[in-house]
Amino acid sequence: VLKHSNNLSAELIGQVTSRTLTGRPLSIRESAAAVANWYRRTLPTAPWDGFVCANHSGLSTGTRISPRQLAAILRYGWTVSAGIVPFPELLTPPRWERLKGAPIPAVRAKSGTMNYADGLAGYLTAASGRQLGFAILLTDFAKRLTMDETQDVRLEAGDSASRSWMQGAKRLERGLVRSWIARY
Repeated sequence: VLKHSNNLSAELIGQVTSRTLTGRPLSIRESAAAVANWYRRTLPTAPWDGFVCANHSGLSTGTRISPRQLAAILRYGWTVSAGIVPFPELLTPPRWERLKGAPIPAVRAKSGTMNYADGLAGYLTAASGRQLGFAILLTDFAKRLTMDETQDVRLEAGDSASRSWMQGAKRLERGLVRSWIARY
């Protein structure tokens, strides 16, 4: 799920996680709330005000997470392993990092994309060798709300305006990450 986005797999993993946490099967909304509560208990010093998980894939306009909340989850992820592999190594370089042909990519991250909403979160290795976590969340709330109210987003991939917005969001993310690599 970290290498290739698969929303169904994310939902199933979340359902298994909440069943493990609670001992019973839950609806997707209840399951997402159970996992969100686990985050709150596991990371009590993080700023959890406004944190809402509508599901496990993030493919919902009902989900609300701040960059600080996402950064807290990334900090925790830095400390755990998935078997013999440290969590950060499970993340893959963004497409633009893979295309430049770097033998050791400086960025390992996971993206999330919807029309008028885009995010990139992960870890980077700065020019100094310092390793940093980052979380970028970009949304045009007004355009997203209009789309939700006027279109069946399950059937439409978005128009040229939303694709143009997404390209701009990706450029901004790439520029921010590259500037952090150079600066730190």
